[in-house]
Amino acid sequence: MSRAKVLFEKLNKRLTSLEHLLPKPTPTNLYTQQEQDKMLGYRLLCHAELEGFFEALTLLAVDEMWPKVKRLQRISPAARDMIDYHEKVIYPPKKLTLQPQSEIKTLEAAIQDLTNKVAKNMGITEKDILKLFLPFGLDPSSLDHAWLNALNFLGEFRGDVAHNPWENATYAETNPVVEKKAVRDVLDGIPDLINMVDAFMARC
Repeated sequence: MSRAKVLFEKLNKRLTSLEHLLPKPTPTNLYTQQEQDKMLGYRLLCHAELEGFFEALTLLAVDEMWPKVKRLQRISPAARDMIDYHEKVIYPPKKLTLQPQSEIKTLEAAIQDLTNKVAKNMGITEKDILKLFLPFGLDPSSLDHAWLNALNFLGEFRGDVAHNPWENATYAETNPVVEKKAVRDVLDGIPDLINMVDAFMARC
């Protein structure tokens, strides 16, 4: 089992363990205040775990590639993908340099840029996923649109709680079925992303 798949297995176990926060669905869809709070806690915690997973997966791929390049002083196919993406993103350059930068230095700059994005990442929406994984040469058209919509839904769903002033908070529409489905829909698409990351790491 790849390191990425092990990471995903841990995520799955953690999210499953959080389901104890969800009450049993009721025919009337009515829940006590305590049950509502637990459901919202489930939403926030699951979002945090997913956000941490995507960031860890990004750093895992970097950790697989960069030490090998440094040791061998050779640009691997995976490293080439990162360099090509980085050069496209920074074109045109902010200034002209007197001497061209070595490919190792360019790769190092690309990695630094990506790790900075990981450190500043604050979500799991489509733009966050593209920001973290496009630098690996990921083909955006290969991502399932239904999964991207699921990411956006859960990201906005979490934002309704995290960024809603407490005096305006409303809990009437939340229920355990919706909460669990929002998380599971995101989980269902992660294996495809892992396959892409594994393919990147195989080219390191």
